[in-house]
Amino acid sequence: MQDNETAIRSYTVHSFAYRGICVEIKEPVEKTEYSHFTYYLYLCLNKFADQKLANSLWLRAKQIRPSQPTKFYSYERRKLLASIDFHGGITYYSKHYNLSDEKIIQIGCDYGHYWDMGNYYTLNGVIADAKRSVDSLHTLAVYGQAEKKDEEEETNQ
Repeated sequence: MQDNETAIRSYTVHSFAYRGICVEIKEPVEKTEYSHFTYYLYLCLNKFADQKLANSLWLRAKQIRPSQPTKFYSYERRKLLASIDFHGGITYYSKHYNLSDEKIIQIGCDYGHYWDMGNYYTLNGVIADAKRSVDSLHTLAVYGQAEKKDEEEETNQ
């Protein structure tokens, strides 16, 4: 067996959409003390009703040390991101573009905290947690309403 630093871990990826938000769950194939569930929400920034808020979520990377290429994002300083109900809080932030060049942020969390050690989590439990995160976001901000309005207009024509 390889040591923890060089071990390759395999995951099964589960994806679904819930309330207009794409969700991705990574489930470890082999359950060990070093493998754990993670889940992510993919948020298309142009689906926020408040575009000023949406633009504030496209964070600038900060360099940790000038001599190293490693950068980080201060996502915990954004009230919306810090307020979403994630298992143990948000621990991941990344920026992407989709095929239409729309800005997408990927935010997520993991089950590798100290208090998670020794606990057994199931895929159904993680799905419920991910859905709770989406529900939490919808209580904090209006997301996806423009898309619904467009669909209603098409139906009424």
